[in-house]
Amino acid sequence: MMKIHALVIAPYKGLIELTSSLKEELQDFRISMLQGDLSEVLPMVTHIEEGKYDVIISRGGTARLLRQHVSIPVIDIQVSGYDIMRIITLVKDTQSKVEMIGFPNIIDGFIAVSRIMDIQIQHTVIEHENEAGKALVKAKETGVSMVLGDTVTVRMAQELGLEGVLITSGKESVLEAFAQARYMQTIVKRYQQKCSLYEQLLNNLDTGFAVFDENNMFQYGNNTFFSQWDISPEHSKRELREQNPNITRLLDCLKQGVVFDEVITICEPLQPFVLSAGPSTTESGPGFYMKTNSRPSMDSELKVSFSMGDMLSYPLLLSRDNAANTGTEGIGKEHGDFPIALYGEKGTGKRLWSLTRIQSDQPVRDKLFIEIELLKSGKRSVEGLQNILLQVDESIVLYLNGIENMEPVHQKSLAAWIMASHAQVILSFEQNPAVLLGEGNLEATLYELIKDKAVFFPPLRERREDLETLIRSFIAKSNETTGKQIVGMRASVLNALLQQPWTGNLIELKETIDWLVQISDGDFIEEEALHLLAAQKINRVVNGADTQENSSKINLNQTLEEIERDIILVIMEEEEMNQSKAAKRLGINRSTLWRKLKQTES
Repeated sequence: MMKIHALVIAPYKGLIELTSSLKEELQDFRISMLQGDLSEVLPMVTHIEEGKYDVIISRGGTARLLRQHVSIPVIDIQVSGYDIMRIITLVKDTQSKVEMIGFPNIIDGFIAVSRIMDIQIQHTVIEHENEAGKALVKAKETGVSMVLGDTVTVRMAQELGLEGVLITSGKESVLEAFAQARYMQTIVKRYQQKCSLYEQLLNNLDTGFAVFDENNMFQYGNNTFFSQWDISPEHSKRELREQNPNITRLLDCLKQGVVFDEVITICEPLQPFVLSAGPSTTESGPGFYMKTNSRPSMDSELKVSFSMGDMLSYPLLLSRDNAANTGTEGIGKEHGDFPIALYGEKGTGKRLWSLTRIQSDQPVRDKLFIEIELLKSGKRSVEGLQNILLQVDESIVLYLNGIENMEPVHQKSLAAWIMASHAQVILSFEQNPAVLLGEGNLEATLYELIKDKAVFFPPLRERREDLETLIRSFIAKSNETTGKQIVGMRASVLNALLQQPWTGNLIELKETIDWLVQISDGDFIEEEALHLLAAQKINRVVNGADTQENSSKINLNQTLEEIERDIILVIMEEEEMNQSKAAKRLGINRSTLWRKLKQTES
């Protein structure tokens, strides 16, 4: 049978001696003992928590103080009627003027017993330890020479030159305290068993659950939640900004009153998941809950992602006003400039421009960039947008995408919410807002808000003079994430990239540079990388994996020689450029394959 590990904190030495004498009657306990009164117990708290005791047994003010600072159950050794009778009997015949000074729980019992014994002793009730000194001074002024009380009161009385008599606890009181500890441990074990069962059930769910207090500290999180957010359960008590800053960003929104009702939230680099989050009550007071599901719901209507200004670094080119539109100079610099509209093909840098814009604003450490994409128009998406727009403050930049898909009546409401919002709102479109208005996809009230503050972002194919700068910048960013030290690319590689149509704009360019850096081992991206890149692109098209819009399809009307060349490149890529394996699959010898490969280079 497991013994109950009890820590006895005795305000006076006699209590330790009494407890030691009762060990035979307390064989189901493993007892540790410390001596310390009210003023000495606080420095012990950290040590007490680390000791992993099942229960603490103490007395009076010391017990009350411990309950405020430790999570372990604390049992208070009561002053029983027997204890009071003993102390009254001890002092009833004394010639000194006696007064009892203590808390209500002791004084009430003292009054009741003294009346039964028909003995009148003066008494003073105190509600807080700080009142003891004043009560003692007053008692001394009225001629009191003997004071009855607890350890702190007795010590202070002696410092004033008064005789102090400690109200001690007898055997009955100590045994009763241990009996309470025994019963409490039984209840605690039942509670722990239930909690363990609930935790097992929660840990086996695909849904993540977590609860936080108002100071952003974890109160509870199941294994699924920790896995989804890439947090170590052992380190969950650390500063959240270090563990996963996206949780901090969510909590910042929740503190502003935003409630997330099953909208898809993307927190890079993790996969999208459905999130519900809102206010909750924790053991320590107000707090917040989060529920995350890795299986996106077909009913989800919004997609939300977060970025912090101080975490962003993008090519300098994107922050230059003349890179996208000569009319952007100064726009977005003042809070009154918002809302603004950005339009252009997907991947042209609208989002990145917005991020670099908030970087150039005031100190951005506390500025939060929230990107909201409308997946489909419905009641929940409209309510979600209203909730966010009307709750967040001026530290928030809201980047809204897909608004043209909303019903006109909802767009009109959105215009009113944007005007009432304290956030800096940026609307993103792929088409010119004026064109959307003409086609009936943009409501007139909303258009009026942004018509004079619309910024056009031309496609990359119309900004070829910027390509080389962007390529070098993306190489630098890829070096940071891959650990490579690529310093550039050969002229033939650069020229080939400059001739590409880049229909996917910056997204396609960045993915391509990332891939080239990944496969390169030297200081430069060599010409051989072009062959690998061509094979990789062909393989993506053949297997239907090319997700870029308007991507080139394989030309089946090519000559037989050209089709053969493309097939060879695909097989080489699949065989990781192993010529022996590729030749075997193609049914030709290695020298023939080598000759054909040389022909593709010419």
